[in-house]
Amino acid sequence: MPFEQIQFDCSEGIARVAFNLPDSLNSLTRQMLAEFDAVLDQCSRPDSGIRCLLVTGQGRAFSAGMNLADPGGPKLDLPDGGHVLEAAMSPILLRMRELDVPIVTALNGLVVGVSVGIALMGDIILAARSAYILQPFANVGLIPDGALTYLMPRLVGKARAFELAYFGDRLPAEKALEWGLINAVHDDDAL
Repeated sequence: MPFEQIQFDCSEGIARVAFNLPDSLNSLTRQMLAEFDAVLDQCSRPDSGIRCLLVTGQGRAFSAGMNLADPGGPKLDLPDGGHVLEAAMSPILLRMRELDVPIVTALNGLVVGVSVGIALMGDIILAARSAYILQPFANVGLIPDGALTYLMPRLVGKARAFELAYFGDRLPAEKALEWGLINAVHDDDAL
């Protein structure tokens, strides 16, 4: 399958995926998620030879979250845009969780909204020094999605999870490391 919105290569048992819409800061579209799902299909095949999956973003961002301008994406003016997230995003997160190969997520730049869920599905989470996590849901009248209401309290505790969800402040990579949310911080050019 040719990919248009992700970059994919596999060598020496390592599958590498990069979200590849840098002009929109790798905002997730339904097409991008479908392409990523196809990679997860390949990684889950026992005969693939894949022993590890690396996920990152091209350009200045891991991902700016769901692309609200995507024709197939959720709309803030609908009574419930959650059906799109449930149909497109939840299966991706479940597949990542159940994948039999380790996942390394390499966070470059901003990691926003639902893409935080993808980032946190990594078994090993690395971040560039300039990276930060942002959950801006409260600023637009939404609750956190992408499994964040499940993941965050378990990873950083209830108080910190609520702080991130309610205030929508940036969580810099160094503080994410201090909180135990990620494994390591690297200089941007070394990541």
